[in-house]
Amino acid sequence: MINQSASSLDKFRKVPIDSLSLDPANTRKHGERNMDAIKGSLAQFGQVEPLVVQKGTGRIIGGNGRFSAMKTLGFTEVAIYEVELDATQAAALGIALNRTAELAEWDEHILGTLLGGLQDTPIDMTTLGFTDQEISNLMAKLDPPAPKPDSEGFGERQMVSFVVNAEQADVIKLAMDRVRRAFNDKTMSDGDALEHVATGYLDSPE
Repeated sequence: MINQSASSLDKFRKVPIDSLSLDPANTRKHGERNMDAIKGSLAQFGQVEPLVVQKGTGRIIGGNGRFSAMKTLGFTEVAIYEVELDATQAAALGIALNRTAELAEWDEHILGTLLGGLQDTPIDMTTLGFTDQEISNLMAKLDPPAPKPDSEGFGERQMVSFVVNAEQADVIKLAMDRVRRAFNDKTMSDGDALEHVATGYLDSPE
Protein backbone atom coordinates (compact mmCIF):
# COMPACT_ATOMS: atom_id res chain seq x y z
CA MET A 1 0.00 0.00 0.00
CA ILE A 2 1.29 3.49 -0.87
CA ASN A 3 0.93 5.78 2.10
CA GLN A 4 0.61 9.55 1.96
CA SER A 5 4.19 10.25 3.03
CA ALA A 6 5.61 7.91 0.40
CA SER A 7 3.65 9.51 -2.43
CA SER A 8 3.93 13.13 -1.31
CA LEU A 9 5.22 15.75 -3.73
CA ASP A 10 8.98 16.16 -3.60
CA LYS A 11 9.52 18.67 -6.38
CA PHE A 12 7.40 20.44 -8.94
CA ARG A 13 9.65 21.99 -11.55
CA LYS A 14 10.70 22.25 -15.19
CA VAL A 15 13.38 19.98 -16.58
CA PRO A 16 14.96 19.31 -20.00
CA ILE A 17 12.78 16.84 -21.87
CA ASP A 18 15.83 14.73 -22.71
CA SER A 19 16.37 14.04 -18.99
CA LEU A 20 13.17 11.95 -18.93
CA SER A 21 12.35 8.53 -20.32
CA LEU A 22 9.23 6.54 -21.17
CA ASP A 23 8.10 3.79 -18.82
CA PRO A 24 8.99 0.52 -20.61
CA ALA A 25 6.20 -1.19 -18.64
CA ASN A 26 3.56 1.41 -19.51
CA THR A 27 0.24 -0.42 -19.74
CA ARG A 28 -1.53 2.11 -21.97
CA LYS A 29 -1.38 2.13 -25.77
CA HIS A 30 -1.60 5.38 -27.69
CA GLY A 31 -3.03 4.92 -31.16
CA GLU A 32 -2.83 7.40 -34.01
CA ARG A 33 -6.13 9.10 -33.16
CA ASN A 34 -5.18 9.48 -29.51
CA MET A 35 -1.76 10.91 -30.37
CA ASP A 36 -3.27 13.34 -32.88
CA ALA A 37 -5.66 14.60 -30.19
CA ILE A 38 -2.87 14.97 -27.64
CA LYS A 39 -0.65 16.84 -30.10
CA GLY A 40 -3.55 19.07 -31.12
CA SER A 41 -4.30 19.95 -27.51
CA LEU A 42 -0.64 20.67 -26.75
CA ALA A 43 -0.30 22.80 -29.87
CA GLN A 44 -3.34 24.88 -28.96
CA PHE A 45 -3.06 25.12 -25.17
CA GLY A 46 0.53 24.13 -24.36
CA GLN A 47 1.39 21.92 -21.40
CA VAL A 48 -1.21 22.61 -18.72
CA GLU A 49 -0.54 19.65 -16.40
CA PRO A 50 2.78 18.19 -15.28
CA LEU A 51 4.15 14.77 -16.07
CA VAL A 52 4.38 12.50 -13.03
CA VAL A 53 7.98 11.33 -12.77
CA GLN A 54 9.83 8.89 -10.52
CA LYS A 55 12.52 10.73 -8.59
CA GLY A 56 16.07 9.61 -9.28
CA THR A 57 15.30 7.79 -12.53
CA GLY A 58 13.45 10.35 -14.63
CA ARG A 59 11.06 7.60 -15.63
CA ILE A 60 7.54 8.78 -16.42
CA ILE A 61 4.79 7.30 -14.26
CA GLY A 62 1.90 9.37 -15.61
CA GLY A 63 1.85 11.13 -18.99
CA ASN A 64 3.73 8.81 -21.35
CA GLY A 65 1.48 9.79 -24.26
CA ARG A 66 1.91 13.49 -23.60
CA PHE A 67 5.67 13.03 -23.30
CA SER A 68 5.84 11.34 -26.71
CA ALA A 69 3.67 14.06 -28.25
CA MET A 70 5.82 16.82 -26.76
CA LYS A 71 8.95 15.18 -28.13
CA THR A 72 7.35 15.11 -31.58
CA LEU A 73 6.31 18.76 -31.30
CA GLY A 74 9.84 19.83 -30.37
CA PHE A 75 9.38 20.69 -26.69
CA THR A 76 12.76 21.17 -25.01
CA GLU A 77 11.51 21.72 -21.44
CA VAL A 78 8.58 20.15 -19.61
CA ALA A 79 6.93 20.59 -16.22
CA ILE A 80 7.12 17.56 -13.94
CA TYR A 81 5.61 16.45 -10.65
CA GLU A 82 8.39 14.42 -9.06
CA VAL A 83 7.58 11.68 -6.53
CA GLU A 84 9.86 9.42 -4.54
CA LEU A 85 8.56 5.87 -5.08
CA ASP A 86 10.21 2.50 -5.49
CA ALA A 87 9.65 0.45 -8.65
CA THR A 88 6.68 -1.45 -7.21
CA GLN A 89 4.93 1.70 -6.00
CA ALA A 90 5.62 3.48 -9.29
CA ALA A 91 4.06 0.63 -11.26
CA ALA A 92 0.99 0.64 -9.00
CA LEU A 93 0.58 4.41 -9.30
CA GLY A 94 0.87 4.26 -13.09
CA ILE A 95 -1.95 1.72 -13.25
CA ALA A 96 -4.09 3.70 -10.80
CA LEU A 97 -3.70 6.98 -12.71
CA ASN A 98 -4.77 5.37 -15.97
CA ARG A 99 -7.57 3.25 -14.51
CA THR A 100 -9.23 6.00 -12.45
CA ALA A 101 -9.36 8.24 -15.54
CA GLU A 102 -10.79 5.37 -17.59
CA LEU A 103 -13.62 4.77 -15.10
CA ALA A 104 -14.99 8.31 -15.47
CA GLU A 105 -18.08 8.80 -17.66
CA TRP A 106 -19.30 11.70 -19.80
CA ASP A 107 -22.46 13.59 -19.00
CA GLU A 108 -23.53 13.61 -22.65
CA HIS A 109 -26.08 16.40 -22.26
CA ILE A 110 -23.57 18.81 -20.70
CA LEU A 111 -20.85 17.66 -23.12
CA GLY A 112 -23.09 18.21 -26.13
CA THR A 113 -24.13 21.63 -24.85
CA LEU A 114 -20.52 22.69 -24.30
CA LEU A 115 -19.34 21.37 -27.68
CA GLY A 116 -22.22 23.16 -29.37
CA GLY A 117 -21.27 26.40 -27.65
CA LEU A 118 -17.66 26.08 -28.83
CA GLN A 119 -18.45 25.58 -32.50
CA ASP A 120 -18.63 29.28 -33.37
CA THR A 121 -15.59 30.28 -31.33
CA PRO A 122 -11.89 30.50 -32.29
CA ILE A 123 -11.31 27.09 -30.66
CA ASP A 124 -10.03 24.48 -33.12
CA MET A 125 -12.59 21.72 -32.64
CA THR A 126 -10.23 19.09 -34.06
CA THR A 127 -8.03 19.43 -30.96
CA LEU A 128 -10.78 18.24 -28.60
CA GLY A 129 -10.54 14.57 -29.57
CA PHE A 130 -14.04 14.24 -31.06
CA THR A 131 -14.84 13.62 -34.71
CA ASP A 132 -17.39 15.78 -36.52
CA GLN A 133 -19.77 12.81 -36.56
CA GLU A 134 -19.42 12.26 -32.81
CA ILE A 135 -20.16 15.93 -32.17
CA SER A 136 -23.17 15.78 -34.49
CA ASN A 137 -24.48 12.70 -32.65
CA LEU A 138 -24.13 14.44 -29.29
CA MET A 139 -25.84 17.56 -30.60
CA ALA A 140 -28.69 15.47 -32.01
CA LYS A 141 -29.40 14.12 -28.53
CA LEU A 142 -30.10 17.67 -27.38
CA ASP A 143 -32.90 18.19 -29.90
CA PRO A 144 -36.38 17.87 -28.34
CA PRO A 145 -38.91 15.53 -29.95
CA ALA A 146 -41.05 17.16 -32.62
CA PRO A 147 -44.34 18.41 -31.15
CA LYS A 148 -47.58 16.78 -32.26
CA PRO A 149 -49.82 19.29 -34.05
CA ASP A 150 -53.26 19.98 -32.68
CA SER A 151 -56.22 22.06 -33.74
CA GLU A 152 -54.57 25.27 -32.58
CA GLY A 153 -51.22 24.48 -34.24
CA PHE A 154 -47.75 25.15 -32.93
CA GLY A 155 -45.43 28.07 -33.48
CA GLU A 156 -41.85 27.52 -34.51
CA ARG A 157 -39.94 25.60 -31.83
CA GLN A 158 -36.36 26.41 -30.86
CA MET A 159 -33.90 24.47 -28.73
CA VAL A 160 -32.41 26.56 -25.92
CA SER A 161 -29.72 24.85 -23.82
CA PHE A 162 -27.77 26.19 -20.89
CA VAL A 163 -25.75 24.74 -18.02
CA VAL A 164 -26.57 25.60 -14.40
CA ASN A 165 -25.25 24.43 -11.07
CA ALA A 166 -27.29 22.33 -8.65
CA GLU A 167 -28.49 25.32 -6.58
CA GLN A 168 -29.63 27.21 -9.68
CA ALA A 169 -31.42 24.10 -10.98
CA ASP A 170 -33.37 23.83 -7.71
CA VAL A 171 -34.45 27.50 -7.95
CA ILE A 172 -35.59 27.08 -11.58
CA LYS A 173 -37.55 23.91 -10.78
CA LEU A 174 -39.20 25.61 -7.77
CA ALA A 175 -40.25 28.58 -9.93
CA MET A 176 -41.73 26.30 -12.62
CA ASP A 177 -43.62 24.26 -10.02
CA ARG A 178 -45.13 27.47 -8.61
CA VAL A 179 -46.31 28.48 -12.09
CA ARG A 180 -47.96 25.07 -12.59
CA ARG A 181 -49.74 25.40 -9.24
CA ALA A 182 -50.83 28.95 -10.05
CA PHE A 183 -52.38 27.80 -13.32
CA ASN A 184 -53.59 24.53 -11.79
CA ASP A 185 -51.90 22.69 -14.65
CA LYS A 186 -49.61 19.86 -13.57
CA THR A 187 -48.97 18.86 -17.19
CA MET A 188 -47.66 22.28 -18.28
CA SER A 189 -44.42 21.85 -20.24
CA ASP A 190 -41.10 23.17 -18.93
CA GLY A 191 -40.95 25.61 -21.85
CA ASP A 192 -44.38 27.10 -21.07
CA ALA A 193 -43.59 27.28 -17.36
CA LEU A 194 -40.29 29.06 -18.01
CA GLU A 195 -42.04 31.47 -20.35
CA HIS A 196 -44.46 32.46 -17.59
CA VAL A 197 -41.54 32.95 -15.17
CA ALA A 198 -39.71 35.15 -17.68
CA THR A 199 -42.85 37.08 -18.60
CA GLY A 200 -43.53 37.82 -14.95
CA TYR A 201 -40.07 39.32 -14.62
CA LEU A 202 -40.37 41.33 -17.84
CA ASP A 203 -43.76 42.73 -16.77
CA SER A 204 -42.42 43.88 -13.42
CA PRO A 205 -41.31 47.52 -13.04
CA GLU A 206 -37.64 48.13 -13.80
